[in-house]
Amino acid sequence: FPVTIRRGMKVTLAQIYQNWLAIGEIAQVKLPAARAFKLARFVREAQPHFDDVEKQRVTLVEKYGVPDTKGNLTVEPEKMANFMTEFNELLGVEVEVSNPGLTLTALGDAPVSALTLNALDWLVTDDTDSK
Repeated sequence: FPVTIRRGMKVTLAQIYQNWLAIGEIAQVKLPAARAFKLARFVREAQPHFDDVEKQRVTLVEKYGVPDTKGNLTVEPEKMANFMTEFNELLGVEVEVSNPGLTLTALGDAPVSALTLNALDWLVTDDTDSK
């Protein structure tokens, strides 16, 4: 399999955060060693960004949330716009991560769902000749 390295891939925090489960699914695929190494490096670089977004989301829930009867914080509708404004601003931040150079050819016959490939259309390149 040819290995394509495009260092310095810019992605938004939204791409990482909102697609973390799909990233985890694709990371389970058995790949040739060089490709698996590059994917592992991408996951290692993306993980802290995912963790940071989750911490900030919790901080925003603490800032805008009110405790319900069970003590869980809930963002009330009147504060949701402010919460979403701040959270969406965070999700729009661009970060740089290694590009694993994933292609459909490299994934081969690995069982990957259409939903996962749809979620990761920014990460997996269609290099097939289907037109």
